[in-house]
Amino acid sequence: MIKFLTIAFVAVLSLSLTKNKTLDGPKIAICIIGSDTEPDYASMNNTVSVLQRNGYTVVKFFDPNNQWEAIKRAASEASIIVYDGHGTEMGIDGNYGGLVIDDFISGKRIASELKLKRKALVIYSSVCGGAGSSASDMNDIGIEEAKRRILGSGLPFILAGAGAYFAINEVNGVESFLNNWFEEESLSECFVKATSSWYNVEFNGSFRDQRLPANFQMGIGTQEGGGVSTVTSTVNGVTKVRQIVSPKSYDIAYLGNPFFTHQMSMSLNQ
Repeated sequence: MIKFLTIAFVAVLSLSLTKNKTLDGPKIAICIIGSDTEPDYASMNNTVSVLQRNGYTVVKFFDPNNQWEAIKRAASEASIIVYDGHGTEMGIDGNYGGLVIDDFISGKRIASELKLKRKALVIYSSVCGGAGSSASDMNDIGIEEAKRRILGSGLPFILAGAGAYFAINEVNGVESFLNNWFEEESLSECFVKATSSWYNVEFNGSFRDQRLPANFQMGIGTQEGGGVSTVTSTVNGVTKVRQIVSPKSYDIAYLGNPFFTHQMSMSLNQ
């Protein structure tokens, strides 16, 4: 089942700060649920359970307790970061990218303020633009636009020190990916397995950008479209629900060294 995406332009939220946990050891993960959305606590808590079963201490930043300063402190020691929330058009190159938490966090802020010491794997779960598609898409955006959106979403974390980026717009998709990742399958292998049921591998190869390491690749999984989708959008506090013919969608993506594995990530963290 595909999780419908929602994009919104929301006012800056004024939230009280919460006490951050003290983090010890290398196996730390953080899970973030963004603001101004209908939170999928069940899905994220399933992700938390997968991480915990594999020996991770998980720090939760669920709206409304998702302050940027606290996230930055925790992320500096994290090996895995999972975000479920809205996407924005605040990427480094003016495309998709960034976070909507207690504030709008642009791609530039992520790249300059986040310090990922442990070559973290960053995962976007049902985030507009994260794997290419957005709820505002009325037609096929095309593979080149999908690449730009994926780059906009993943690049800020890579520049901040992340080892790899993965995005998926499917219910339980993160849990399935992590189960494969913890079996020491590579980033590319996990991507191919994620696309095996409902998707086509639209692209899986070299992706050149001077800001990325030379060995990085990008993968994109798509669905052909057809049928009817219900699209919900919120602009300036006004929510609209409409039905459209589903365009071709871009729902699974990665950006990183295709041979990157969990064991490699852990060795880099020592």
